[in-house]
Amino acid sequence: MQDTFEMLEELLEQEQFELLFPKENGAQAEWECYETYENNERKQGEKDSLARVGKEKNPGDIRLVYLMNDAVESFLIFRDARLTGSYLENYEGPLKSSLSQEGDEYILVVWQGENVVTLFFRMLDLEVYLYNYGEIGHFWVPGYEYLRQLEYRIAIARDKLEYLGEEFCTEEERALVQLADFPPLNYCCYPAVPKQYIVPKEDPWKPSAAAFQVMEGLAEEARDFSLLRLLHVYKKFPAPFIARIFARALHKNKHSAVIDLLTGKIKSAAAAYPDRTFGNEADQQLKSLLSKAGKLQENPCGGIKRRAFYNRQGQPGFSGFSHGLEKGLAESQGGNPETVNKKLSCFNTSQKITDRPRNTHPSGDSEREEKGISPIVKCLHGISLYNTAHAVIKGTSGN
Repeated sequence: MQDTFEMLEELLEQEQFELLFPKENGAQAEWECYETYENNERKQGEKDSLARVGKEKNPGDIRLVYLMNDAVESFLIFRDARLTGSYLENYEGPLKSSLSQEGDEYILVVWQGENVVTLFFRMLDLEVYLYNYGEIGHFWVPGYEYLRQLEYRIAIARDKLEYLGEEFCTEEERALVQLADFPPLNYCCYPAVPKQYIVPKEDPWKPSAAAFQVMEGLAEEARDFSLLRLLHVYKKFPAPFIARIFARALHKNKHSAVIDLLTGKIKSAAAAYPDRTFGNEADQQLKSLLSKAGKLQENPCGGIKRRAFYNRQGQPGFSGFSHGLEKGLAESQGGNPETVNKKLSCFNTSQKITDRPRNTHPSGDSEREEKGISPIVKCLHGISLYNTAHAVIKGTSGN
């Protein structure tokens, strides 16, 4: 496991400093999601395939948000902590910090602009909750959503590996996340988020040897020899224009077996972890929506026009709900679509995601192979009910 003080240093270098206070310590900000995390912890115990750390709840503890996405919620815990100064909860701006030790106590001083907050603590622990991310559906960018879902799931699993370590990933995950360095499938050609949320990395079009090995294995297992030949060409000439050609091949029906195989492997690997819970009330509402979505999914194209629609709260993304489901729910709520949106938005999760490299996408996804069928329809038909009825999260790399 990574050293917690190194993790703290890395977080502060990225100018991230979001503290969560337990309700019972009387601090100025409350840990609003305390009950939700307790519910998730119970679920975690039911399906605990990997080691977890730091689960004690101490009123004197203060948590610092570390990595949070659909695969993981993690915190650095300041044990036996006390705070002086005024913590600016909604501060966004440059941070400066210093860490020192006096006896058995550590002292962290953080400057939020001209404001100074000081944390005294005796120990720094890591708290991690792992979740099933293989059944999550987010739709931020239209077109070939099923491929963008792969990019998203691979990327968040890669974040988990990079920022938390191998012990928080299965062997299958450690292999599949290598595809984050495969440009025809990653953010270079099928970005899951809009351009403004992409953080460029150095030489993003350079594929890794490990990524080629994983893709070759998938093509061989699916017995897709034509894709395997194209892969060998790309391996010999790893130029961006060849990557775009390969990217276009991935949404052809003749190569669907490879994509189906990869999707199945990701879902299987993610299923090692428990599903996230949002609290009893929200879980019941989700269950009700899943039931309604299931009835529509039985006949996905039976005269019901489906469309993707933006979250009306202004957050970047598409919801996986069909127009028919939205309309049906509106009728059940007295015909008020805004009331329905409030019902759906209760499943939005405000999540901090440590910045991961992204880049603008080329024209690899500009064409549509099948005319007359919206990609969102194909996506809704091919994904699980949980995808169909799960609303989008707010954003990436910080809400």
